[in-house]
Amino acid sequence: MSHLQPPRTSVAAIASLGTDGRNQRLFCEDFYACSAALQYPTLRVFMDGRADPYPLGVWRSYISVIRLKPAWQSVLRSYGVDAVLASRGSRLAAALGSDAAWKPSFEDGSFVVFRYE
Repeated sequence: MSHLQPPRTSVAAIASLGTDGRNQRLFCEDFYACSAALQYPTLRVFMDGRADPYPLGVWRSYISVIRLKPAWQSVLRSYGVDAVLASRGSRLAAALGSDAAWKPSFEDGSFVVFRYE
């Protein structure tokens, strides 16, 4: 008999951003996770769980970041992203963690939030 694990949730990670009173532009490695940010008026998201309304250019930008393509950092800058929600242990989290301009502001067993300083 296998034990089911509870679903990973980004609610606490996003609340750490949404309740601090700062206006921020959030990029979520798993774009569906940004749906939880819609309840916070101070957070603007790069993409949220409603995938259909985004044009192809936005999808290409999103993919270039999550796949760490050569221009991934310039994509974040061009969209004014100053917070990133990444899965703990992911390649994106490792890349942001090695960049002195991005500081972790929240961590739990599943997610890490980085802020651009």
